[in-house]
Amino acid sequence: MTTAIIDGDIVAYRCAAASEDTDLEICCLRADKLMQDIIFLCEASDYKCYLTGQDNFRKKIYPEYKANRKDKPKPQHLQALRTFLVENWSAIISDGCEADDKLGIAQIAYYMSEEDRAHWKNVGGEDGYISEDIYVNDLIPEETIICSIDKDLLQIPGRHFNWVKSEFYDQTEFGGIKHFYLQLLQGDRGDNIPGVDGIGPKKAERFLEGCETEQDLFDTCLELYKNDLDTMIRNGKLLWIWRKENDIISEVAERIEAEDFFLPRHQLIFSKVLTLYKASKQVTAITLYESLQGAEIALSDLLALRDTTPSVQAYKTYVDIVKDYSKKRTIHKLCTETMEEMLIS
Repeated sequence: MTTAIIDGDIVAYRCAAASEDTDLEICCLRADKLMQDIIFLCEASDYKCYLTGQDNFRKKIYPEYKANRKDKPKPQHLQALRTFLVENWSAIISDGCEADDKLGIAQIAYYMSEEDRAHWKNVGGEDGYISEDIYVNDLIPEETIICSIDKDLLQIPGRHFNWVKSEFYDQTEFGGIKHFYLQLLQGDRGDNIPGVDGIGPKKAERFLEGCETEQDLFDTCLELYKNDLDTMIRNGKLLWIWRKENDIISEVAERIEAEDFFLPRHQLIFSKVLTLYKASKQVTAITLYESLQGAEIALSDLLALRDTTPSVQAYKTYVDIVKDYSKKRTIHKLCTETMEEMLIS
């Protein structure tokens, strides 16, 4: 099975821009046809479509992000077409980040290296079951393909489809990382992200030509940034396409601790999440289950916990709830201890 992961921002903008002299109905028909064509050309049996929402975190990091676009008029049918994609194609609006980030997350969530696939098939054994109710093939995803004309998404490993050029491309892990560092040197004029003065695509390629590891890429870029690490990190945060939802874990970890959870099992799960994150390992139900061996927490429990979370988009609300109850328990404990001391005295 192939899942097409579609950049709804570009579908909406291109169809709306091409329909300035027509009515909304024609505009929607064009978008409808384009979505069908993309899915057909990818031979996909399923799809996901994403649209950028509000409160883009990049604007908080760098207020000038995309400031060069603020005075540019938008196509008249753009907002109505976005609504059409939500209502008719179940497009998902990504508040807090961009559609690109959600495409990256979706591809990585399905993406699995050949080594990992072999590992999990081995774990499944002859009958293919990890436990009574978890079949290993349910955890080994089929193929996905990012459908976009945005070059930024070439940071993400896996298959890519540019429907304008009718081109398919397979990106490797290192190829995706190198693409990010190339962007770090060049910057992105379209998004108003600065790079290193005087370095364009050709020079960037030459500078990184002999790099064989990410450390090589990092060291070369830092030298070209004249050791201005703060600026390089800021630009990196603007350019980096999210690969996993736990890119938000660092923010969560600044606000709550494992002890803020009431149940000991939840405290343990959260502490293991942080351990995986700090080790730069992907946090999934599977990797978490492996790190919790001996803790009597079943994989089915972790999958249920994942699947019953209404929306990762609302993580700030969840953090507030956990912190609020933690404070209330602390206050209650202090009051109880004070009362006991008063009674004893």
